[in-house]
Amino acid sequence: MRFSFKFKCLERIEHLIDEGTFVEHDEDMLSLDPLKFQGLKSYKDKLKEDQEATELKDAVISGHGELEGIKVGIA
Repeated sequence: MRFSFKFKCLERIEHLIDEGTFVEHDEDMLSLDPLKFQGLKSYKDKLKEDQEATELKDAVISGHGELEGIKVGIA
Protein backbone atom coordinates (compact mmCIF):
# COMPACT_ATOMS: atom_id res chain seq x y z
CA MET A 1 0.00 0.00 0.00
CA ARG A 2 1.28 3.44 -0.89
CA PHE A 3 0.49 6.59 1.07
CA SER A 4 0.87 10.07 -0.34
CA PHE A 5 0.80 13.21 1.73
CA LYS A 6 0.91 16.65 0.18
CA PHE A 7 3.15 19.11 1.99
CA LYS A 8 4.48 22.41 0.78
CA CYS A 9 8.23 22.29 0.33
CA LEU A 10 9.17 24.10 3.55
CA GLU A 11 6.67 22.02 5.55
CA ARG A 12 8.35 18.84 4.27
CA ILE A 13 11.77 20.15 5.27
CA GLU A 14 10.45 21.09 8.73
CA HIS A 15 9.12 17.53 9.17
CA LEU A 16 12.44 15.99 8.10
CA ILE A 17 15.01 17.88 10.14
CA ASP A 18 15.31 19.01 13.75
CA GLU A 19 13.00 21.88 14.66
CA GLY A 20 14.49 25.35 14.27
CA THR A 21 17.73 24.21 12.61
CA PHE A 22 17.00 24.84 8.90
CA VAL A 23 18.93 27.66 7.24
CA GLU A 24 18.00 28.28 3.61
CA HIS A 25 20.73 28.88 1.00
CA ASP A 26 20.28 31.05 -2.11
CA GLU A 27 16.80 32.20 -1.08
CA ASP A 28 16.92 35.03 -3.64
CA MET A 29 17.86 32.74 -6.57
CA LEU A 30 15.55 32.99 -9.58
CA SER A 31 15.41 31.05 -12.84
CA LEU A 32 16.09 33.11 -15.94
CA ASP A 33 15.53 32.56 -19.65
CA PRO A 34 18.78 33.71 -21.33
CA LEU A 35 18.03 31.61 -24.46
CA LYS A 36 14.52 33.09 -24.87
CA PHE A 37 13.12 29.54 -25.18
CA GLN A 38 9.83 29.20 -27.07
CA GLY A 39 7.68 26.09 -26.92
CA LEU A 40 3.91 25.84 -26.73
CA LYS A 41 4.30 28.80 -24.38
CA SER A 42 7.31 30.89 -23.50
CA TYR A 43 9.60 29.70 -20.73
CA LYS A 44 9.05 33.03 -18.99
CA ASP A 45 5.27 32.40 -18.94
CA LYS A 46 5.78 28.83 -17.70
CA LEU A 47 8.04 30.06 -14.89
CA LYS A 48 5.46 32.64 -13.86
CA GLU A 49 2.66 30.04 -13.80
CA ASP A 50 4.78 27.58 -11.80
CA GLN A 51 5.79 30.27 -9.30
CA GLU A 52 2.15 31.23 -8.76
CA ALA A 53 1.05 27.58 -8.42
CA THR A 54 3.79 26.58 -5.96
CA GLU A 55 4.33 29.92 -4.18
CA LEU A 56 8.07 29.30 -4.67
CA LYS A 57 10.64 31.41 -6.53
CA ASP A 58 12.42 28.40 -8.04
CA ALA A 59 12.10 24.64 -8.42
CA VAL A 60 14.29 23.80 -5.45
CA ILE A 61 14.89 25.02 -1.93
CA SER A 62 18.27 24.14 -0.48
CA GLY A 63 19.91 24.66 2.85
CA HIS A 64 21.37 22.99 5.89
CA GLY A 65 20.17 21.96 9.30
CA GLU A 66 20.42 19.07 11.72
CA LEU A 67 18.92 15.58 11.68
CA GLU A 68 18.96 14.05 15.14
CA GLY A 69 21.76 16.46 15.99
CA ILE A 70 23.88 15.65 12.92
CA LYS A 71 24.61 18.48 10.45
CA VAL A 72 23.02 17.80 7.04
CA GLY A 73 22.45 19.53 3.73
CA ILE A 74 19.00 19.24 2.18
CA ALA A 75 17.40 20.24 -1.11
